[in-house]
Amino acid sequence: MSKRHMDEILNKYMAGESTLKEEKELLKVDHADPEIADWSMFVKAKRINTPDGLKDEILTRIQARTKRRRWLYASTGIAATIVLILAVIFEQQEQDLMTDREKQELLNEALSMFPENSKSSDQEQDIIYEDDLIVIYLVPNQDESGSE
Repeated sequence: MSKRHMDEILNKYMAGESTLKEEKELLKVDHADPEIADWSMFVKAKRINTPDGLKDEILTRIQARTKRRRWLYASTGIAATIVLILAVIFEQQEQDLMTDREKQELLNEALSMFPENSKSSDQEQDIIYEDDLIVIYLVPNQDESGSE
């Protein structure tokens, strides 16, 4: 190889832009130029080899972090889902609760839809059963009240 080509590769190496193939070519001991040969021997002597098992250790740590992140994402998602479900349940329960006044207003509105019952809404009513959804009551029959 020519001196000029080796100088170009050396400049690339110093700038951190050389390829692995070019670096191997530079670090050969049998160079025609003694200056480059001395430099390559110096670089080889100062080169620090990576410890055995470093690659495996790095890979293991990356996998452990990835597992922790997956667990964190999964647990955060589960917690968010639980919070959302609880919020919907509590909101629904709050909507289901009606005061006695609201129940009475709703009953009066329903009774006003039936003209024959609008007369009897003023009469006394005997409540048989009442819960959050339904009220069962008796209204005296008009025929019975008129005959007394």
